[in-house]
Amino acid sequence: SLPAMAHTPSAPAATPPAPRPPPGMAPGVQPGATPPAPPPGTPASPATPVGEVAKVEALAFKVMRLNRPNFHLAAPSVGLAMVAHSFEDAGEDAAGPERALVEAASPCDTLAFPAGFGNIYLGETFTAYVSACNNATTPLTRLEVRAEIQTGTKRLPLLEGQPDTVLASFAPRQQVDYLVEHELKEAGVHIMICSASYLEPSGEERKVRQYFKFQVQKPLSVTTKLHFLLNSVFLENQIQNMTKAPLLLSRICFEPSPHYTLLDLNDLSPQAAAARPPGEESRPESDMESDGDVFGVESHLRPGDVRQFLYQLSPAGGGRLDPTDKNVEELGRLEMSWKTLLGEPGRLHSVVSLQQWKLPTPAEVKLAVSSLPDQVVLETPFTLSLRLQNKSTRPRRLALALRMGLASGIVQCGVCEQRPRVVLPGEEADVSVDLMALAEGLQVISFQDVTAVDVDAKQSFPLAHDVHVLVRRDDT
Repeated sequence: SLPAMAHTPSAPAATPPAPRPPPGMAPGVQPGATPPAPPPGTPASPATPVGEVAKVEALAFKVMRLNRPNFHLAAPSVGLAMVAHSFEDAGEDAAGPERALVEAASPCDTLAFPAGFGNIYLGETFTAYVSACNNATTPLTRLEVRAEIQTGTKRLPLLEGQPDTVLASFAPRQQVDYLVEHELKEAGVHIMICSASYLEPSGEERKVRQYFKFQVQKPLSVTTKLHFLLNSVFLENQIQNMTKAPLLLSRICFEPSPHYTLLDLNDLSPQAAAARPPGEESRPESDMESDGDVFGVESHLRPGDVRQFLYQLSPAGGGRLDPTDKNVEELGRLEMSWKTLLGEPGRLHSVVSLQQWKLPTPAEVKLAVSSLPDQVVLETPFTLSLRLQNKSTRPRRLALALRMGLASGIVQCGVCEQRPRVVLPGEEADVSVDLMALAEGLQVISFQDVTAVDVDAKQSFPLAHDVHVLVRRDDT
C-alpha cells in the first residue's frame, strides 16, 4: 500500500513579495529607524538562528551555607519598655493582654534562619550544602561532580575524587547532595566553584561550572606592642571585637618559641601570684574564668570592646637578650579561640616576630647598673657599681662622667675615677662611684646624669635607664 499523504489545502491568491531589507537590517525595520529594544531583564546572548531553540543546561547547582540560626527579636518600642517597667514594679500579680504584648517583643524560643550567606569571619569553618540536579528530560551518564574554593593566594579542592561524586547514570529530575567544609584562614574575597562533566544521550561530553562569591571578614583586630626592659621583652596585645555581635572568649594564650621563657602577667589574683614559682610559664589553657577578679566574671567581648593582655618573655637558659640576633627573632604566637552566642566556634593565631618592628640601632657602648642598694640612709655614702660593655669592632678608651647638681637630691661623694681605660671589642669593664643622698623619699638618678665618654671619638653614651633609690632617715 502507498504511504498516507497529508492533504494540502488550496493556496490563497499569490501576493507580491515584500521588499527585501538591506544587508545587516532586520526584517520589518524601515531604513533609518532604530530597532526595538529588548524587554528589561533579558540576558545578553548571541543571536539564535531562526528555527533553533536556545539550549538550556541540563545540570544546575544550588549552594546553601549551613550556619546556626539566631533568636528572633521583635522590634521593641518606648511604650512597651514603659509597660515592662510597670510590670516589674507590680510584681507577679500583674497580668493581662499588656503583659502578653511585652513578652511578644522580648527574645523567645523562636529561631530565625539567616538570609543568604550571612556574615562570614576569619577563623570559622565554612560549611555548605551543595545540590546538583538534572533539569533535563533525558538521563545523563558518567556524571562527575567537583567543588573547590579559591582565595586570593591559592585554590583548594573541597569535593573531588570521592566515590559518591562519580555516577554512572543520572536520571531526569534526580538530584545528589553533598556537604563540604573549609577552615577559613584568609580574609578577603572567596569564590566557591562547583563544576561537573557528563555525557548526553547523543554521546557528547559537556561541562558545567558555576561560581559562588562571598566575603570573609576579620572578627578580631590584634594590636601588638613590644617593650624592652630589664633583659626581658614585655609583649602587650590588644584584642578588639570587630563583629556586630558579642564573642565569648574561650582561650587566649601566648606560646613562646624555644628561645624564650614566658611569664603570664594577666592573672593578678593573690592566689595565682602566691602559687606561681619564679620563672613559671603561662597557664596551659589560660582559663578566662579564673580572671574574674581582674576582667570581671563575664569573659565576653561586646562589639567594639578591647581586651588587653600582657606577657613577659625572657631569654631561655638565663642568657642576655639581644634583639639584633637573627636566630631569636621569632618570639612565639598568640592563640585565640572564641564562640558566638549560639556556640559557633572560631580560632586564630598571630605570629609575633622582632622582624616586624624597626628596632633602634644598638649603641656601640653600653653602660648599665650592675649593683645598687634598694634603700640608703640620708647623708650616708653608698656605692653605685656600673658595667661598661664595648659592642663595637674597635678598642675604645672610655671614662665615666657625672653631671649631678645639688638640686638633684643625690650628689657625688669623693673622687670619681676620671682616668680612661681601654676596653677591647666584646669585653666588659666594671667601674664604681660613691654617691650621697641629700633628700628623703624616692630619688631618681637620671640616665643623662651618668655617661660613658669615648675620649678619642668625643662621643657620650648615657646610662641604659633611670635608677630609683629609696632614701630614709637613720632612726638609730
